[in-house]
Amino acid sequence: MTRASKDVPELILGSKDDQFTVNQKDFTLIAGQGYRWKISAAGGLEYKFHTDLFRNVWMNQIVINDLEVHMNGAPAWLEYDADGTIQIQFTTVRPGVYTWSVPDLAGRGMQGTITIR
Repeated sequence: MTRASKDVPELILGSKDDQFTVNQKDFTLIAGQGYRWKISAAGGLEYKFHTDLFRNVWMNQIVINDLEVHMNGAPAWLEYDADGTIQIQFTTVRPGVYTWSVPDLAGRGMQGTITIR
């Protein structure tokens, strides 16, 4: 564990060739570590990214087009009405296995896990 935030591999929802693909489904993080995570939409659909991880981390900020959103609590979900990237910066707090999904498209493979050790 270091004091500096580490990058989580980017999660890309959809692609030009397959609107229902994701580039990675499962992620493993370390409790007490700070992270930056880019979550991008690239498939041209509206994607609603939901995870129970947000309720179990200390959320520092959300960055959209170099604009920062600082909160005193977790977001309910991230919604992409167009292709683009949202970066979240957080510190893991509680070890466990958390899920992420695009709820309306989870049956098409748009879901996975985030494990905090």
